[in-house]
Amino acid sequence: ELSGRRVAIVNDVISAGSAVRGTLADLIDIGADTVVVASLAVLGRTFVEFAAANRLPLETLAHLPNNIWTPSECPMCADGKGLTQ
Repeated sequence: ELSGRRVAIVNDVISAGSAVRGTLADLIDIGADTVVVASLAVLGRTFVEFAAANRLPLETLAHLPNNIWTPSECPMCADGKGLTQ
């Protein structure tokens, strides 16, 4: 029974945070109080911004870039390099 309990969500690596967001939603539904999210690494700013907007403390050992480009922005595509080269 987690209703009314203080809990932490721990994940290895967070990028967009869909797994963490789903877990958070489930914990809210059952009445748990999520007090922190912790991760070895956070990729990009998406989840950082989500955590800040929801006043959810985020602890991590590393913040790393998450460079995802559309084909028109991709530097490898611009150089004519495909994934198989």
